[in-house]
Amino acid sequence: MFRALRIQRGTGIALMAVTVGMITSCEHSPTGPSGAAQVAFWTDDPTVPPLSVVIGGRGIGTITTSLGSSPGCGAAGAVTVDLPVGGTAFTASNPFGNRWSGSVDAKADTCTKMRLYSSNSTVSPSLVGRVVVWTNNSALLPIAVTVDNRALGSVTASRTTQPRCGDTGGLNLTLAAGTHPASAKGAGGATWSGSWSVDASGCLAVLLY
Repeated sequence: MFRALRIQRGTGIALMAVTVGMITSCEHSPTGPSGAAQVAFWTDDPTVPPLSVVIGGRGIGTITTSLGSSPGCGAAGAVTVDLPVGGTAFTASNPFGNRWSGSVDAKADTCTKMRLYSSNSTVSPSLVGRVVVWTNNSALLPIAVTVDNRALGSVTASRTTQPRCGDTGGLNLTLAAGTHPASAKGAGGATWSGSWSVDASGCLAVLLY
């Protein structure tokens, strides 16, 4: 099911936990002779985003959507970080009570992919939906988006046509089905607030203008 919302800035409008077995897997691919050691944290499990990643007590980013295949470092949908060569401890968590902890082995001249997923998540894929937040007004960029009182990323590019969930040019999110309080803040003090009604297995396109 596909739905779309148009939300004008400055308006408040109705926009539309359990600890489980957490699993990680790691793979490496060459990045070139730069000596850089990069790690991309990602998930292909639609039941776990939004997923906050922490290294050394510092939040490095939030995975807001699941991906269909292993991404490269710097790819949209992954959280990419530069790390020293060798093992680095990390933790990750989401609002559903899921927790991950472990160590990632970063290698020079390599993009290391750390996949985070759940073996027995209590959140069924049929109980989550997808959201793409976008704008057709470049003067409002960047637009920082907050859902459920958590900063989930920013819209950094404008589009002339409405995207589908997963398309580039918007902020793609995976959220539990139901109603979520949401707000956004763009350039020049533009603000939006309200709530998003997310349908299970659906796609909600939210236009901020």
